[in-house]
Amino acid sequence: MNDKSLELPRVTEPISAPTPLHNLVEEYNSRAKLGELATCSLLLKDALGYFARYYAAVCVAACRELDCLPGEIAQSWSSTPSVEAALPVLKECLERLKGHKERIARKLCLVFFEQDGDLRSFTHQCLPSETSQEFEVGAFCLSSKDEVVELDKTVLCNAARCLDAWISASFSFFLESEQRLETGAYFGQLEQVVRFEQYTLRTGLTMRVHESRGQAALPPLVPATPQPLALAAAVVEDHPPPVEVEVVEEVIAVAPPAAVIAPEALALHQFMVSQQSKLGPTTSPERKVVSQSRMEIRLEPLGFVRSPSGKMGYGGFLWVTSVDEDPVVGVVSATGGNVEVTPGYFDGTSNRVVYWVHPDDIISSKEYLKVKVGDEERLYALWRLAPPSRFESFSRRRQAGLLLLPGALGSLYSAWILFATHRGVEKELQETLGHNYTKFINGSNPLSLKQAGIGQLDVNLKPQIESAMLIFLTVAWLTPVAVAQIYGRYPRRDQRPLVLLFVLGCCLPLLVFLGLWGTGLTQSALTQHPELAQLDYRRNFAAYLSLNVFTSIYVLLSVEGFFHRILNELGRVALAVGSALVAVLIIVVQVYGTSWFT
Repeated sequence: MNDKSLELPRVTEPISAPTPLHNLVEEYNSRAKLGELATCSLLLKDALGYFARYYAAVCVAACRELDCLPGEIAQSWSSTPSVEAALPVLKECLERLKGHKERIARKLCLVFFEQDGDLRSFTHQCLPSETSQEFEVGAFCLSSKDEVVELDKTVLCNAARCLDAWISASFSFFLESEQRLETGAYFGQLEQVVRFEQYTLRTGLTMRVHESRGQAALPPLVPATPQPLALAAAVVEDHPPPVEVEVVEEVIAVAPPAAVIAPEALALHQFMVSQQSKLGPTTSPERKVVSQSRMEIRLEPLGFVRSPSGKMGYGGFLWVTSVDEDPVVGVVSATGGNVEVTPGYFDGTSNRVVYWVHPDDIISSKEYLKVKVGDEERLYALWRLAPPSRFESFSRRRQAGLLLLPGALGSLYSAWILFATHRGVEKELQETLGHNYTKFINGSNPLSLKQAGIGQLDVNLKPQIESAMLIFLTVAWLTPVAVAQIYGRYPRRDQRPLVLLFVLGCCLPLLVFLGLWGTGLTQSALTQHPELAQLDYRRNFAAYLSLNVFTSIYVLLSVEGFFHRILNELGRVALAVGSALVAVLIIVVQVYGTSWFT
């Protein structure tokens, strides 16, 4: 009865692909081996539908980054599009991306187009066209579940081959991009984010429950209660059809529970498993979907507190409350980082968990705090454990402006001090030398001020010049530090798009100084006089460059968590103190060294 020629083909499992797609393909391959056509048809529909919405959202985000997004799409595009709405948008965005030479545009186009610009074979089946195809993704995904289940093997084989070709064409893009689930616009929400080189493409897509289901022989058991009859009924009941749920406020992941099972329920469950293995897979069991949460979680950050071991960091309370007045049993843990949780286990209708997290993990860590109750699992990014940032409500433009503000103010202030000092020294020398000023101060043959008997002017001139030089070099050093303090307090989701402006803000004083290189502020007859060499700020360029560039590199590595990964806390403190002492030593020697060593 099994026709090998019409046997469902295996689909290549994607590498570095979004997790929902990988899960769907993995489950499809396992079901295809068992010949479960009904389940395979639904899995193919889910996978092709996800692919269509994923690439439509990625292409919309890429067009937005490249400023080529059509206005009608920008106004009508939804973060949760249907397949029917996604495919025309995908086609329009691909046409816009074909005219761009950026690598991200070329990589996305190569998924659907050959090197010579012709459409790939599967693309004819994906994108809307006037010519009808034997198999069309849009029509297949828009069919109802009953219609999809009734389709013959030929259509399902075409769907599987289309999915396989689409995955193969996406291999290069997946390999060079980073697929992440990051915190969305709302508290507790995770969003599919794609990072490609310097671009961060926020798709707005959230994971649908039926796209993340996995293989399960039976619905997972819930934690044991004193009601074995209710548990037994939940085990032996017919498998209900899966419910599609769009998870918006919280992340609910399906995972096997680790709770203790009542002996009566465990015996019944083992009996059902043995009977099912004897009968064989005559039906298509579905993973039980958590459509309603049993718990309500509330974070209560308290700010800076001491841990039980005496360390300073961010602390607070995590409240886990039952929504149905029945006790909830679960655990709280961290996926990584320096996090302390007390207690790690809770049992009751209202539970309070005390947490503490190291400040470095708040700034740079990509780990999560995980709350697990039965088969529900919620993830909270560690930066959520700190009090809400005052920059949370700032627009991207205001955040960018704040990153440039310290460098702009420091450059203007130091330039004004240099100008005022230059004019002050010039005015005092003109009053002292009178009509002989041009004989002593000129660019070709200046005369010595000390030989003329006016060396006592050092008493008035030296402090002015040294004070100006002190401010000049201090701005080069402290500007990156101030910019890093602002950048580190931005929400984590806003930091990556602003990293180039962060670097620009750190180096802004150096760029301004280079812009003033040939002006009268840095080059004049006064600055060329040997005895007024400290007024020539170009002679201090090496020290200025070292202070600004090396401090910028240090703070960039610090906020990105590089030192946190390779050094312990004592090592990071020693490195920070050592760097500060070296910077202070360079400034002091550069400003006062001439007076000390001459």
